[in-house]
Amino acid sequence: MVEGASRITVKFHNDPKEYRARLVGAAPPLDVALLKVDAPREKLVPLVLGDSDRIRVGQKAIAMGNPFGLEFTVTQGIVSAIRENPGAIGDESGLVPRVIQTDAAINPGNSGGPLLNSRGEVIGVNTAIFTPTGQFGAAQFAGVGFALPINLVKQYLPDLKAGKTLTAAEIIRSRPRLGVSLIPLSVYPESLRRQYGLPETGLMVQEVERDSPAQRAGLRPPSRFAYIQLPTGETLQVGVDGDVLLKADGVPLTSIAGLRRVLYAKKPGEAVSLEVWRQGRPFTVRVVPQVLR
Repeated sequence: MVEGASRITVKFHNDPKEYRARLVGAAPPLDVALLKVDAPREKLVPLVLGDSDRIRVGQKAIAMGNPFGLEFTVTQGIVSAIRENPGAIGDESGLVPRVIQTDAAINPGNSGGPLLNSRGEVIGVNTAIFTPTGQFGAAQFAGVGFALPINLVKQYLPDLKAGKTLTAAEIIRSRPRLGVSLIPLSVYPESLRRQYGLPETGLMVQEVERDSPAQRAGLRPPSRFAYIQLPTGETLQVGVDGDVLLKADGVPLTSIAGLRRVLYAKKPGEAVSLEVWRQGRPFTVRVVPQVLR
């Protein structure tokens, strides 16, 4: 929205004047920027930032923005789902593990606008639409829009206020981590799982970083490997005798995004309880995730 802009202006409702603004901080991988507007104090009436962790499917959702250049447009719908990010924003590294799905009309020009609840609190930042062609961001609304949860944005407000421009690497370093690389067992062919007596679901440890929380907790990487062919035709080397993470804080693990959801909810110094499968033997271990910055 502001990347590469030589001049940024802001307009207020029922006021034809444009006010100059400057970029304070940004997180391009999250499609978020913080602006400071040079406008009279009486114009600056902030919206209340809500709590996106309290969102419930079916509740009212109100989207604001400038679709197709039509200023100050308001559309209404419901929160259709709170789901794993299907690729609407961020990348495969899991910068945005979950998004808010809404049927409130979101079109090109809504990106960056607020998604509100019925109390007028900001619960998300509109970011993308999904079209019948299977594309994100194309110019045809089909009742499936996505918003960045506001609680995720709140995490980075102090950095943005300090004038930082956050890269993907900096965002990842700010997140709690175990220090392991994992592959879901759902990727493994059933014949391979049977051959090595592996569980049907879980996350197989592939590597354990040195001096990481995972190593200190005693998690073990594989010593034997096999090759599998992915649907894309690529060949992937996978471990067959490493530890398998079955649950995190009692939540069954079927995807890496599911583990990230549990980890990202942790406060600094708070441990996560992992149910681990090792060569047919289940056990539980507590690990304190690490934040690199």
